[in-house]
Amino acid sequence: MRILHAVETLDRNGGGLPVAVTGLANALAHLNGGNFENDLFSPRTANPVSVDDAVAIHRTKNVRGVFEISAFNLVHQHGIWAKLPVTAGRLAKRSGLPFVLSPHGMLEPWALDHHAWRKRVALALYQRRNLESADVLHATSPAETAQLRELGLRQPIAEIPLGIEPIPPEPLDPEAVAAPKSKREVLFLSRIHPKKGIDLLLQAWAGIDAPDWKLIIAGPDNGGYQTALGTLTRNLGLDTNRVHFAGPLFGSEKDTALRRADLFVLPSHSENFGFVVPEAMQYGLPVITTTGTPWDVLTRECCGWRVAPSVDEIKSALAEAIALGDDERTAMGERGCSVIDREYRWPAIAARFAAVYDWLMEGGAPSPPNSITLE
Repeated sequence: MRILHAVETLDRNGGGLPVAVTGLANALAHLNGGNFENDLFSPRTANPVSVDDAVAIHRTKNVRGVFEISAFNLVHQHGIWAKLPVTAGRLAKRSGLPFVLSPHGMLEPWALDHHAWRKRVALALYQRRNLESADVLHATSPAETAQLRELGLRQPIAEIPLGIEPIPPEPLDPEAVAAPKSKREVLFLSRIHPKKGIDLLLQAWAGIDAPDWKLIIAGPDNGGYQTALGTLTRNLGLDTNRVHFAGPLFGSEKDTALRRADLFVLPSHSENFGFVVPEAMQYGLPVITTTGTPWDVLTRECCGWRVAPSVDEIKSALAEAIALGDDERTAMGERGCSVIDREYRWPAIAARFAAVYDWLMEGGAPSPPNSITLE
């Protein structure tokens, strides 16, 4: 089976979207002895994420005219606002090809409220038609499934989480990981964006009396938001002994930051999946996140905290985590590792996507795979 994956960006600064799409394509390419051919279509970027050699990459701004649609068996559209993936979905329907659409959290209430007027116009002009034309919608959690139903979308929904690549067995930079540190570290590692709730985190951190702990904020700056956060940090009286802005971290620097951290926090207002949460879990870190993310497993499996996205709730979770002994935090991290190994590895996740693709190729037979929910 040959699958066309269309995505708005494969840039490593693009958050979880490029990680999700390349992870799926890479895993499918090695599933069942290579029965799935995967072609990724995305605009050219200066800093692309890595892609397996078994996956074909097409760097283009326009799918139309670049390929013969008849060469593919199925189209998987990733994201909903950019021209390239939307065009791929339209071409699939015109050609009678099965068409799967993954919104990747772009239809969550917080996301729709961000630049709301533009999105209302887009929904009215073309996007609702695009969404309704998909044969199957993909959701990563029950919450996203419910959100899609609330928008009036009635087609089958494949509820499948995303997968996580295993971490290197040894540090990529052993000397950096082993270097002495004067304080324990709370790590935030994600895009510097209003959605991520970093302002809430800074306000909460200002109320924590923990002189032997330091907050590390790492990630690429989106739209200059870090300037506003720098001003907030100074206004809160947080100096460089309490907070450090580390900038974007990739490769060995990211590996080092996660191995040196003692606690991870993602205080987002909204996340469709939030790749950094399971990444931190597999590094053995207890995690603090919010009810705006789907990670209720943190409280269910006693490997972290999931609280309301508010200053008081985040502050309370930070205080509780910091008050624990090292052994208690280590035990929480080990439980988190076990969850990832059991439920979030790409080979098993890719097999669930493959079952959905096969079902569509068979015409949507009466007995759908277990991942499919029907209205």
